Amino acid sequence: MSSASAPLSTFASERRVWARVPRLLGATRRSLARWTQRVARTLALGAALIACGPSLAPDSGDEATDSAAPLMLVDASSSRTVADASSAPASPSPLDDGRCEARSLVRAEDGVVKTGLGRGPALSQIWSTRRGRWLAATSAALCASDDDGATFRQQFRWQSRGELTLAQTERRGGWLAVARAERDARGGDGPRPVLGAWLSHDEEARSFDPIALPSTGEQPLLELFTDRLGTIFATTARSLFRRENKPQAPWEGPLALPGRAARAVDACGRVLLAQSTVDAEGAYWFRSFDHGRRWSPFRLGVLGIDGDRAVIRCLGARGAIEAGRGPLPSHWSFDGGRTWRSSSYDERARRLARERGASAVRCRTGPADTIECQDEARTRLLEGSQRDVEIYAPGRCESVTALDTRTTVAFGPSCGVLVSGDRGGLWRQRSSALVVADNAQDDGGGGFVDRSAAWRIDGSVWWTFDGGVRWAPVASVIGRTLERGVFVDRRRGVFVTSTGWVVATRDGGRSWTYVLRGDVERISAEGTKVYITTPSTVRVSPDGGVHWWLPGVGASGARLRPSVEREGDARLVRLADGVRVEQRQRRVEIVTRSARALLATLEDPRTILLAADQDTRGTLRALLSDGTVLLQRAARSTLGAAPRARSSIARASRPRPRPRSGRR
Repeated sequence: MSSASAPLSTFASERRVWARVPRLLGATRRSLARWTQRVARTLALGAALIACGPSLAPDSGDEATDSAAPLMLVDASSSRTVADASSAPASPSPLDDGRCEARSLVRAEDGVVKTGLGRGPALSQIWSTRRGRWLAATSAALCASDDDGATFRQQFRWQSRGELTLAQTERRGGWLAVARAERDARGGDGPRPVLGAWLSHDEEARSFDPIALPSTGEQPLLELFTDRLGTIFATTARSLFRRENKPQAPWEGPLALPGRAARAVDACGRVLLAQSTVDAEGAYWFRSFDHGRRWSPFRLGVLGIDGDRAVIRCLGARGAIEAGRGPLPSHWSFDGGRTWRSSSYDERARRLARERGASAVRCRTGPADTIECQDEARTRLLEGSQRDVEIYAPGRCESVTALDTRTTVAFGPSCGVLVSGDRGGLWRQRSSALVVADNAQDDGGGGFVDRSAAWRIDGSVWWTFDGGVRWAPVASVIGRTLERGVFVDRRRGVFVTSTGWVVATRDGGRSWTYVLRGDVERISAEGTKVYITTPSTVRVSPDGGVHWWLPGVGASGARLRPSVEREGDARLVRLADGVRVEQRQRRVEIVTRSARALLATLEDPRTILLAADQDTRGTLRALLSDGTVLLQRAARSTLGAAPRARSSIARASRPRPRPRSGRR
C-alpha cells in the first residue's frame, strides 16, 4: 500500500468533510472557536477540498537562485499539468511558431498520393477539463481540442514567446491563464515579467477574457496565481494584491510581504507560503492563514531542517505541502504542516533530481485526487490501496501524464501527441513531431514489408499497417537504442544497437534476442534471408534472425533489397530498370535514364528519405523519416516513358485510369 493512500481518500460532500476536520485534528493546539470560524469561511467559498496552487521554486544548496519561480498550476480534480517548463527544449525549432493548427510540411505533386499524420503543434503542457476537453500550451498560444488531441484550435495568443500556466479558480469554476517571458539561455537569472493574464468563467474554458493587472508602480509583477477557492493573488518582491474571481472585480492591497524581498509566493489552498530574504544569511519560509494579513515563520524543526536549507513546495491534494532538504522533499503533510509522513519519490527520481535539479521531478495531484509523480519521460500514479502504476513515454516523447483514470497522453516537440487508453499498453499517434530528429545512418532506418505495412526507427520501432495513415510505436526498452537494421516481414527483424549488439526479434520489436557483438559494416536482406557483414566474417540467417549460419554467402545472382546510398549531397535508392528515387535538399524526385519527375517538396530539409520500392505493376513508394509515405501508381516515368514537362521542371503525368479490382 502506498504511503499516500490514507490522505488521498475522497469524501462525499463538503459538510461531511469539514464535520470530520475536528476529529482528524483532535490533537490540535488551536481552540475550537478558531476552527469553527475557519470552517465557516471555507464553506462560504464553496470549497469541497483544498487544492494546491502554483509550485514554489526550490532553494537548496548550490541550486539557490534569486529568480522568481515559474508557476506550474494543477487542478486538484480534473486538470493535469504534464511538464515543468524546464523540460522544454532550450533551442526551439524555427518551425515552432507557436501555432495550434496542424500543418503539412510535405507537399506532394500531381499524381502522387501522400499519406501520414500532419505535424501537430509543439506542446509544452496539456490539461484536461472535467468533461474531457483538452487545453494545451505552446510557446505563444493556448490551444483547445475537443477530439482527444487529433486537432487543436487557438483560444488566445500573446505577442512574444513565453511560458503559460493554467489553473481552475474554484473546484468547479473557471480558469486562470498566465503567460510569462521565456527563461534566458543560462536558466533565467532575475524575474520573468508577466506578459498577460486571461480569465474564463466557465468550467470547460470555452472563452477567455484578458484581465487588468494591479498597479505596482516601478516594482515588476513576479507572481500571479489562484488558491482554487475563488481568490486570485498577484505579488511583487514586497507586496501582495488579491481580487475575487468575478468579472471586473477590483484588486485589493497592497499588503506587505514578510522579510526584505520575496523570492516566491504560493497558495496551498487556504495556506499562503512565502520564501523571503531576511538577512545576509539567506532566505526563510513564512506562512499565512488569513490571505496575507499576518505572517509567521514556517518552522520545520520536527524534520530537522530550517532556514534557507529547506525545500518547500505545494503537493496538490487538499492543500498538501512537501518539505525537506534538497534536492527533493523528504516529507509530505496533508494538514498544513502539523503532521508529516515520508514522501514517495523513488530512487530514479532522486537520481534525476541530483543530476538536473529538483524542478525536473515533481509529484502533484493526479486523477481522482491521487498523487502523480513525473520525471524524465515517466509518470508514476500512487493509487492508495492499489499498486503504483509506472508509465513510460514511447519513442522520443519528452513528457507523459494521466489525464484521467484511463487516458494517458505522451507528447513533446520530438514525438507529437500519442494517446493510450490502457495506461501505456497500446499507444495511438494523434499527430507527428514538429521537430524531426536527424538520422545519421544512410540505411536501415525504415522500410516496407508488404503493400500496406511499413516500419521506421525514431526513438523506438514504429509500425503502420494502412500505408502510412496511422503509426504506432512498439513499447520496448531495447527499441530506444536501435540504430539500423531490417525487417523481413511484420514479425521478424535484425538490428544493430547503439551499444554494439546485434539483436533479433520475432514479434515486431516487442522482445529481442542477442545475436552477437561486434563492428557491423552492413545489414541487408534478400527475401527472408538476412546478411550481417563484419570486418572478419559474414553471418547469414535464412529465416529473418531465428537461426544463423557461419559463414554464409548469398545465392548466385541474388538481388538484395534496395538500400539508401549517398551520392554527393543526395540520398538515393536505386530501384529496378534504371529507376531511382533521389532526395536533394527539399526535393524528392524519380530519376530515370531520360528524365526527372518531382514527387514532393519538403518544408523541413531534416525530413529525409528512409526507403523506397517498386512492384511489378510499376507502383512506386517512398518512406520519409517523419512517417510520410509517397505513392505513385503505374507512373509513366517508371515504365520508361518520358513525362511531360511543366514550367522548367519535368514532372510525372497523371496515371491512366485502371479497371477497378480488389487490389490497391
